[in-house]
Amino acid sequence: MYRLYLFSTTGPLTPHVSLSSPVISVERWSHRINAPGKLTFSIPANHPKATPENLRLFRRVLLSRGETAEWSGYIEDKNEVDGRIEVICTGMLGILARRFAAENKVLNGQGSADAFTLLSEANADQDTGIVQGTGGVAATSNISLQRRTDLLKAIELKSASVGAEFEVDASFALNVVPLLGTDKTSQTSLIFQRGGQPGTNVNSMQIGESGRDMATRVIGTSSDLADYVWNAPDQTTYGLIEEVRAFNEAQNDATLQQLTTTYGQQRSNPIPDFQIIPQPKGKTFNQISGEREETGFDVTDFRVGDLRTVTIQTENQSQTTAKRIAEINVTVDDTGSETLALTLSEAGVFVTASYLDAAQVKDLSRRIRDMENALS
Repeated sequence: MYRLYLFSTTGPLTPHVSLSSPVISVERWSHRINAPGKLTFSIPANHPKATPENLRLFRRVLLSRGETAEWSGYIEDKNEVDGRIEVICTGMLGILARRFAAENKVLNGQGSADAFTLLSEANADQDTGIVQGTGGVAATSNISLQRRTDLLKAIELKSASVGAEFEVDASFALNVVPLLGTDKTSQTSLIFQRGGQPGTNVNSMQIGESGRDMATRVIGTSSDLADYVWNAPDQTTYGLIEEVRAFNEAQNDATLQQLTTTYGQQRSNPIPDFQIIPQPKGKTFNQISGEREETGFDVTDFRVGDLRTVTIQTENQSQTTAKRIAEINVTVDDTGSETLALTLSEAGVFVTASYLDAAQVKDLSRRIRDMENALS
């Protein structure tokens, strides 16, 4: 059972109304590492609670799945179609993209502390509804934001310069930590075998590669600083592919080096190369033991940032490797059944919204091609 809690448009958040299934239909939601996810739900247009006041744009939203708070964000769009109002929400990190830091703001302290200072200054102007959460990033860097920079970009830059990751969790708290997720490589592996041989627990997998945005050497530049050249540890795989990238926010050599290295690690591999749909949790008959065993996965088995072991066995390849969960997408059908899809990235890569958007473009192109083939 899903329940939605709608709050005020600014903080501190005060409850306004709650909506629960089956009145509402939750259609899909997503979590993204270092980036805002999405939530889509609908409600009958003639329902007493489907008022313009209740569904006001920018109302803060909390999605609860059963008794567990799952997702926080705000209403960004709504449309009435076929007697239902479809409401599209953006994760709370998106609010930070709608607020700006002070002009030429200098961030020369510790990673978490500087991010929390940005949040505090924004809340002093008008409360965002986001509160300070977990920190722990003590590394320092020296960044001067260029003119007017939105807070999401500012926190992304600061995090990239100190090796941090960030999120706004389901309690509306901004966490800026050394690493999101946990190492779950010792838990049940995600196994894809062509033909669905025993042991397979992944229904489908997309493995794509695009070199359009790749670089194995990045030359980082910043005003009044010497260029820093980052080389991928192994350039023999793809050869030498160069890119020049300006990091004018960097105010010292160490910061320029870290920003260039973080960017280079992201560019040295194909953009998120794995997208998988795990089998849903259920019981299957084990022919060897003669017993029914629980297999598959539930949404609660995964969190953004988790490190998981992935095994692939097809006609052309056989490999076992550790991958990080960069994005989680949940789609809900008319019966309430959930389909879980995961985007996996290379371990040790700083993931940004643009990094994930590139994967979405590839997936959209594939779906368009599939539709065209079906129509031909």
